[in-house]
Amino acid sequence: MTPRVLVVAGVDPLAYSGLGADLRHLDALRCRSAGVATAWTTQTVDRLLEVRPVSAASVRDGIAAALVDGPVDAVKVGMLHRSEVVDAVAEALHGVDLPIVVDPVLDAGGGGALLDEAGRDALRERLLPMATLVAPNLPELRALGPSPQDLLAFGVGAVLVTGGHAESDDLVDVLVTADGERSILGRRVHGVDPRGTGCALTTAIAASLARGTDLVSSVEGAISAVRDAVVGCAARGTRLLVLD
Repeated sequence: MTPRVLVVAGVDPLAYSGLGADLRHLDALRCRSAGVATAWTTQTVDRLLEVRPVSAASVRDGIAAALVDGPVDAVKVGMLHRSEVVDAVAEALHGVDLPIVVDPVLDAGGGGALLDEAGRDALRERLLPMATLVAPNLPELRALGPSPQDLLAFGVGAVLVTGGHAESDDLVDVLVTADGERSILGRRVHGVDPRGTGCALTTAIAASLARGTDLVSSVEGAISAVRDAVVGCAARGTRLLVLD
């Protein structure tokens, strides 16, 4: 049966990132999907202009509806915006025995906070203990951790630290579990600045876990797919990331 992934995330009307991009990626990865919006944004390609929140009750009810509407094989959680929504997501997913992949979206790439301080505390205390994997970039790790071991201490199963924000052309993504660390090496692609790479990466990981693939293979396969998509962006001269 085709796996089904539930995505809980904010809406970017341009679909470069967020819920729209995640649903597009899941379709490309041949997964069925269900989506729950946590906030609506107004954005340009480079700037966040406005965030209009969705009520915590609507988020909680949307997750409940998705879970009863049919089998869900994995959950991807993206932008949550504020603590009440973090609490609602944690409440709705409590006791659900599924892989949960968290993309801790804290700030917009063009500036602007996407999760307030109370929300960051709630993320650490309520949602990370439920997560199979959390995938912060380097600034997000410093804000939440500041080390992978600190995040593991909250109860998360694994931490994937993405290295795209480092200055070097040698990219290193590091998967950290209680058993140790695994580094995944790559090279920076010049001439393109695609948006939504973190969204695409965590969605691809969730899709692979939904198929029953082990965590290490899911992470490595997703990183490879996103890097191929970045190369595709450079070839097409666009910032819109497309997974094949």
